[in-house]
Amino acid sequence: MKKIVTASLTAALMLGAVPAALAQTEGLADRNTAAHGDVQGENAAGGAAGTADEAGSDTSASTDDQSTADTLSQTESDTTTSPATTSDQSPTTLSVQEAVQSAEKLNELRQQLKDAPEVTEQVAATYEELVNALVDIADLPQAIEVQKELLERTYQPGDTEPFQKLGQLYAKANVTDVKTFVNGEELTMDQAPFIVGGRALVTERVIREALDADVRWDEAAGAVTVTRGDRTITLHVNKNEVETNGNKITTDAIPVVKNGSLYLPIRFISEQLEATVDWQKDGQIIIIDDNQVDESQPAGSTAPDATNQTGGGTSGTDNSSGSGTSGSDDSDDAADTN
Repeated sequence: MKKIVTASLTAALMLGAVPAALAQTEGLADRNTAAHGDVQGENAAGGAAGTADEAGSDTSASTDDQSTADTLSQTESDTTTSPATTSDQSPTTLSVQEAVQSAEKLNELRQQLKDAPEVTEQVAATYEELVNALVDIADLPQAIEVQKELLERTYQPGDTEPFQKLGQLYAKANVTDVKTFVNGEELTMDQAPFIVGGRALVTERVIREALDADVRWDEAAGAVTVTRGDRTITLHVNKNEVETNGNKITTDAIPVVKNGSLYLPIRFISEQLEATVDWQKDGQIIIIDDNQVDESQPAGSTAPDATNQTGGGTSGTDNSSGSGTSGSDDSDDAADTN
């Protein structure tokens, strides 16, 4: 009987223990599954975060690349447009007001103007401002020089406006001798000119060099022949008869021998050589526009004037005004207003 009870009790315990064990096993399995799920979730989250980081890194790199490209593009654009900007800049680094404060700065500004490859509106305006500033400080000689430089660089046949400004400066500086300009350049005189009967007379050297003419003097016959191209003019000392290409005309523009030098009427000869001649009273300036001046070559001269002289000025006043030696020589032509 005792063995039966023991066997029954053992069986009952075993039946109770099996479900508990199974339940425990199932609980462990569930926890393992949950833990595995958590791990997978964490891995998935980590992967997603990594992907997001990579995506952000790619986006940042792309942004940096775009920024670099934009910078390079802007640099190239600036480089491309810089020449145009440079061309609009003033060729001078000094202002006119600074320049007139000292001789050194004035020379520096004048050199900068000379170095300008072309006379733009801005350069011309600086020239004009400098002339006015020099007049304001009573430096008329240099004002004349600056105006002459501007005139020479901007010369246009028939344009007398620059000469009007120059004439006013000459008058203000009390420079009274006659000056002659050929194609915007003032002639340099070797002997002081003078006026006879309202006509300006210059040495034959001036005719020869300024108009590229050949001058031949026959002292025995008292005749001088001027030739350029197909034009030939023969004048006679103390005679009012002139021959032009074989045609005889009467004129009071006659040559004069003075102190061993031969003087010729510059206006009359210029017109006979088909140059355009104008006279400006202010400053006593003869303006010659000669488009043939470079088409012929002078063949020299045998006239008895002092052609080997270097060409000094006509007066100290003229030189001090900056008009140079040419003002004296040119005065002969300018005085011929007939």
